[in-house]
Amino acid sequence: MRAFYNAGRPSDAHLPHVTTVRRRIIPRALRRLGLSRSVAPSGVFAFILPSVHARRDFSFRATYDKFFRAEQRDELLREREPEFYDTAFFQDRARVLTTCPQLTHFSLAGYDSRPGAIVDICLVGDTVVHQTCNTNACYASAELGVGWDNGIHAGDLVINCSDATGVAMGQLACRHWRPAGLDAMVCSASAAGGPVKAKAGYPSVVVASSLTAYGSDATGAGEAPYPSLSAYTRRNVRGMGADGIPTVTACVSIYGDGCRSREGRNTSVESWCMFWNGRSVEDRISRHAARLLAVTPPGVDKDEILRLTKADMAEGATCGCMVADPDGNAVRVLLDVCFFNGDYVQVSKSSHLRGHNGVAPCSLCGYPKPGGAGIQYGVGGSADDAALARTTSRTAAVLEAVRALNE
Repeated sequence: MRAFYNAGRPSDAHLPHVTTVRRRIIPRALRRLGLSRSVAPSGVFAFILPSVHARRDFSFRATYDKFFRAEQRDELLREREPEFYDTAFFQDRARVLTTCPQLTHFSLAGYDSRPGAIVDICLVGDTVVHQTCNTNACYASAELGVGWDNGIHAGDLVINCSDATGVAMGQLACRHWRPAGLDAMVCSASAAGGPVKAKAGYPSVVVASSLTAYGSDATGAGEAPYPSLSAYTRRNVRGMGADGIPTVTACVSIYGDGCRSREGRNTSVESWCMFWNGRSVEDRISRHAARLLAVTPPGVDKDEILRLTKADMAEGATCGCMVADPDGNAVRVLLDVCFFNGDYVQVSKSSHLRGHNGVAPCSLCGYPKPGGAGIQYGVGGSADDAALARTTSRTAAVLEAVRALNE
């Protein structure tokens, strides 16, 4: 076929020999446009670092533009059909994961609220406390315990309240521990004796007479000293670094799953991929959206790829990785590692949890159903004594209070 094609053509138009393609052309193309592979210390398998995928995807216009397509939509479309960039997980992750001591957003009696919001609190006996300002909110610490009394206990949502002039009015506590046996919401006024049951809380309409305390006259609009519920600062994907180099936040998730490598054989391999979460739905549902990290052969620890890529992801999340855009300009990509995905079996193995079944129903503790042991993925490495480091401060406070109660 090659001789037939080259017959009568000039030498510069000849098809190259297969040896030339294999030894010269393909290596040159891989060095210029391909993905550089790293080899595991054991030498058993090769893998591709997430920063390598970022460097390649940012170098081509077709894949580069997909990082910004979801963010460049108009505001009405983003509100009607939100993408990942429009979710609270991306816009305000500290609130979603409740990792900060002082909450920036919270739910009060079914209404979304935040510090600075003006609410009306309905108490028992049809008493209404009008125009109460939510000064700040946090979760009660473990020192308050988990008793049966009607006070504030560990894990309760505690909202410090003040009036329009900024004078403290007390605290509003929403139950977290044993809400069925106690009042779901109580108000502890600074001038009252004990907690009083609160039936509901509603957003308040701030009238002109109450705005004088905020520096406005009776006819002016006035503004509260705290941001309103509609106040919203959007987190953008693009930014500018202190050194003048543009930055791009690229959200990624890691996915791992096992499969049989050959039909009819019980030999399984583990495939690990990464996905760009920030891309639009139409770009993410394509099979071309997956970026392969590695395929671990049988007999190899399936979590080895996580250990090998952790340093690269940590550097990308903190310092960022320098890449070049399609025009050759320098860009710093900040990797935002959002999720680890997998089926229940894979998550249990990688997190060293017990398998969920009727014999051992809890995936964290070693409490079994009487009658014998069942299948447990984590076996000796299960999280019997886990410190639950990846849990919220609210749950940690409750667990600490319960442990202190049992001692």
